[in-house]
Amino acid sequence: MPNLDEITRARKKRRNKIRIRRLFSMLTGLAIIFFAVIILNSITASTFKNFAEFFKVGFTKAGNFPYLIDGSKALKLEQIKGGFGILTESEIITITNEAGEINREAHGFVNPDIAVDGSKLLLFDRGGKEFKIYNRSYELLSSKRDNTIISADISSSGYVAMLTTSERSTSELVVLYGGDFETQFTWYGAKGFPIFCKISPNGKEVGIVCVTGSERGIKTVYTNIDMVSQSETGQIEVDGLVIDTIRFGSDTMLITEEKAILFDSKLNMKTEYLFPIAPILSIAEKSNAVGIAFGDNKQDSLNTILILNQRAEKVFLIEDMGSVFDLIFVSDKVYVLGDGRISVLHQNGELLEEYVIDKRGRSIYLTKGKLIVLLPDRIDVASRLKEETNDLADS
Repeated sequence: MPNLDEITRARKKRRNKIRIRRLFSMLTGLAIIFFAVIILNSITASTFKNFAEFFKVGFTKAGNFPYLIDGSKALKLEQIKGGFGILTESEIITITNEAGEINREAHGFVNPDIAVDGSKLLLFDRGGKEFKIYNRSYELLSSKRDNTIISADISSSGYVAMLTTSERSTSELVVLYGGDFETQFTWYGAKGFPIFCKISPNGKEVGIVCVTGSERGIKTVYTNIDMVSQSETGQIEVDGLVIDTIRFGSDTMLITEEKAILFDSKLNMKTEYLFPIAPILSIAEKSNAVGIAFGDNKQDSLNTILILNQRAEKVFLIEDMGSVFDLIFVSDKVYVLGDGRISVLHQNGELLEEYVIDKRGRSIYLTKGKLIVLLPDRIDVASRLKEETNDLADS
């Protein structure tokens, strides 16, 4: 029978083999990437930072949830490749799916916001002029616009869209592209004040929402821009304030306070769906459906969730939801973040399971079988209500 020393030596030998295999795999992957970049003749200043990211992420030690956020209020949690981007009042942080800290930097912005896609994070000062672009490990770009930034978005295809305003032009869309994020073109809008921009799932188009007034009240001007051809492909005006835009293939759905309006690829209206008379609390989307929560979290007994398909037809109306602060789609399930709990429902409204949290959460994500929740002071894994009940029963 082997003694303790022999067992210890065997374990060390096994760990060393794992480390060597891991290093060899990473070096092989790096060599392939480097060779591909040379072939494509596309080495830029950020290329080497992306190589460094490859190593830093690969050697980041696994952590443990909860991931504590000290000294600054958490504002936003976004899912990135292999982990999460966290925005606080003073810092931008990236962690792995196992809560290992990859990067943590102070940003110094007054009204910070982030947009993510893949492994890239766009940090901008809403109402200011500064912005930064990161991969999961390092800052790739720090820059300043001449005009005030209202909204911004980023795509994994390499495009960055920034919606700005100035005294000379009501709205401007600046599009950046490439490894060094150089300005490709600027679009100037003449109608309405800019509200937000949103890049399409294919990463090649961007929708711009501006608001203006009319005799009947608020009117929204929606413009679609093809970033590849650098051209405006369509513009429409709708009554009311557009809160969100959703793409279903070539169709575009505009969500206003009163209805969902579906347009075809040429922005001709196909149909619309009128909402119940209640404020919108949260919106979730997936490839063939959208979920919209309505109501008032101060009087949450009447809160409802409406599910529409990609043709703007009602799939189901889930009533008596209680408080709703966030919701997400995962396959045919809807995860609803409420006050002190997370409910998992089938799209027909059937309650499948519940999770408990000890504080009011801001947003939720499901990754690798773990339900991750953003709380004011930490990122944590929610616990199933049934599991906690069993633990109490066994004690």
